[in-house]
Amino acid sequence: VKNAIIGKKPEELELEAGDRVYLLTCYPLPGEASADLYGFDISSRKRAEEAIKAQHSCHGELPEKGVQASSQKNEEFQKKITGSREITGSREVEKALMDKLQFLDTMVSTVPVTFFCKDRKGRYLGCNELFASQVLGLPKEKIIGWKLPELETMISPELAGKCQRIDTGLFNKGGKHVFEIEIMCSDGVPRIFLATRAVFHDEAGKTAVLAGVMLDISGFRKTEITLRNNLNLFETLLDAIQAPIYYKDMDGIYLGCNELFARTVAGVPKEKIINRTIYEMEHDIPKELVPIYEEYDRKLLKEGKPQSYVAKAMCANGELREFQINKSFYNDASGEKLGIVVVMQDITELKQARDTLKSSEERYRIAAEQTGQIIFDYNLDTKNTDWAGAITELTGYGVEEFRKFDKEAWREHIHPEDRDLAVKNIKKTLQKGEKFRIEHRFRRKDGSYFYAEDSGTHVVDEQGCFCRVMGVMKDITESKLVLKKLEKSEERFRTFMEKFRGIAFQMDINFTSIFMHGSVEELTGYSIDDFLSGKTNWAQATYPEDLPEAMKVLELIRNTPNFLIEHEFRLRRRDGKIRWVHGIVQNITDSAGNFQYFQGTLYDINERKNAEEALEKIEVVRKKEIHHRIKNNLQVISSLLALQSDNFRDPAVIEAFRESQNRVISMSLIHEELYKSRDMETIDFATYLRELTSDLLQSYKVGSSDIQLKLDLDDISLGIDSSIPLGIIVNELVSNSLKHAFPKSGKGEIYIKLFGVPDDKHEISSPCPGEKNKCFTLLVVDNGVGFPEYLDFKSTSSLGMQLV
Repeated sequence: VKNAIIGKKPEELELEAGDRVYLLTCYPLPGEASADLYGFDISSRKRAEEAIKAQHSCHGELPEKGVQASSQKNEEFQKKITGSREITGSREVEKALMDKLQFLDTMVSTVPVTFFCKDRKGRYLGCNELFASQVLGLPKEKIIGWKLPELETMISPELAGKCQRIDTGLFNKGGKHVFEIEIMCSDGVPRIFLATRAVFHDEAGKTAVLAGVMLDISGFRKTEITLRNNLNLFETLLDAIQAPIYYKDMDGIYLGCNELFARTVAGVPKEKIINRTIYEMEHDIPKELVPIYEEYDRKLLKEGKPQSYVAKAMCANGELREFQINKSFYNDASGEKLGIVVVMQDITELKQARDTLKSSEERYRIAAEQTGQIIFDYNLDTKNTDWAGAITELTGYGVEEFRKFDKEAWREHIHPEDRDLAVKNIKKTLQKGEKFRIEHRFRRKDGSYFYAEDSGTHVVDEQGCFCRVMGVMKDITESKLVLKKLEKSEERFRTFMEKFRGIAFQMDINFTSIFMHGSVEELTGYSIDDFLSGKTNWAQATYPEDLPEAMKVLELIRNTPNFLIEHEFRLRRRDGKIRWVHGIVQNITDSAGNFQYFQGTLYDINERKNAEEALEKIEVVRKKEIHHRIKNNLQVISSLLALQSDNFRDPAVIEAFRESQNRVISMSLIHEELYKSRDMETIDFATYLRELTSDLLQSYKVGSSDIQLKLDLDDISLGIDSSIPLGIIVNELVSNSLKHAFPKSGKGEIYIKLFGVPDDKHEISSPCPGEKNKCFTLLVVDNGVGFPEYLDFKSTSSLGMQLV
């Protein structure tokens, strides 16, 4: 077992037990310091092997005995007799071998495991019926002589090839190989097998035959998973119980505990408790716990019945606490005691509560007097009421005078308009056993009234019957007056909101409307009730294209306390019309910074947006007109340069005019592309380069068959500030190549490539919108004669190279 776990591979051994022989396979579990042990009775197989070996021995002795017996006769007769006996002996051996093979075939077909054997080429020599029918789903005669990948089975070609490679490798290195494998069987059910393969040698010592045995362990694996899941569930349930729990065997060794026991009582991790005794943990847990645990364990073992007692114990944090401890045995299926399980209930607070109850009641009465409240305790059986607290301050009656008030006296002091409702609510809560809170006007001794709030609860006895009504009465006159003022203020606010040409709203944390006022129907087409009832929401009323951005704004507000943000978006009214609104939304929190609600307003800005859109369209037209006029003016300049050059005969002057004309055209093309673009801020630079180089070829009157122009351009958009200098650079370099690169043949190739590459070293703001932190590479290459050796192109009088 240790070898299998340490080596992380299966280990096998044969074990003799009496007249039986077993093959034991120890299979390590991945990631665990444990292993599965599988045992198979191979007694029949061992006896068959011994019989075959004995038969082989017999086969070797027969010819030898025949030769010795014939040595007593003459040579000629001796040869005849010897030949005859050899034939007879061979036939007997052959028959014996056939009988043994028949016996082996019958035995292999009856064992409850799949079996097969192969030759060195991987062809099946034989198999049992279980392997043929269950695994491959083919008759034996269609399996013998074929390789696994050559057979049509439910096994995938990849898995068949893998098995064939394992078998081939085993033939080469010898020995045996044990592994787990999942196979899709002929009935369409995937099964897990423990596969054992071994090779056998012939008389020359070469590997001749491979035998394989496959045990279906699918049920074992499912059972193992189920057991592990049950164990995990058991551990989870223990940890979920809010009471310290542990269990141990009859020898006092801890087998398990929940997290609460380990952390709170013992003060050590679970792994330092499990598989140890109380004495092995004396350095990890308070010493005071050891004799307590052992004393009551011995008592349980002696009496043999569950125990429940109260004991004090020093916990891990050094605090002495009281526990109600319940101990009992747990048994196996046969009823035999396996160990002790202990549940500890901390009753420290309960004991303290009982000890302080009487003093607390007295303090509560004093506090009630100081806070201006009256405490009442009405006994349903005796019909008596106990009154205490600020009686004189609230009612004007003396304490003893008021304590004579019974239920009817209390009822008669309630204002006639509030009396029936107050009594009805008390009876209703008494029937349901609910807490109650009622408001009414109560008459003082001088005949005046104050607003009183009676709140309390019903108390049940041990039989579950209502026996008392306990509560307090307090003066809420001041808060009532404030509430009335608030109602008037809210009424004024509603009047204001009804005339407000916008929407005021409040939403909860899930953006559900909880308050709305204003021109809701005018702006959205929906009523306030539609929003508050949930029939519709802001997501439905928001224009779909604006909804993602609006949700981002709301998420930002939700995660930022006391944050206010303004946002403009479109609403889609119920009738389908679109209206622009300006929203102001704020995250409202309490004094502790806890979220309470969102509040905000929406204003109709549709007319302003329409005006802005009209201005934007005018601006677009204006920009287009500007670029169009610039392009036309540059074309006029180009035409003037062309006309002027006709007045000269000097080739250098004419060339200078043509170069200037090409430079003007390169800028003119940029304004033409800007005129065509949607945003009039960027141009498609690849399209621009194609038009520019085409014009240059025509300008120098070079046919496409003389000089080939190859362009490899990414779709890149650039602004005017980058496009104009880049256009001039390309213009000068291509012009230079057309004039000087191919002086003899007049044939060659000019290659231009433009592509974007990410730059990991520098933060670069690209001129192309949407292409941030990106570099661009521009290559202008020709296969001509190149620069003369004497020419320093970085320092030249040529205007073109200076521009570059």
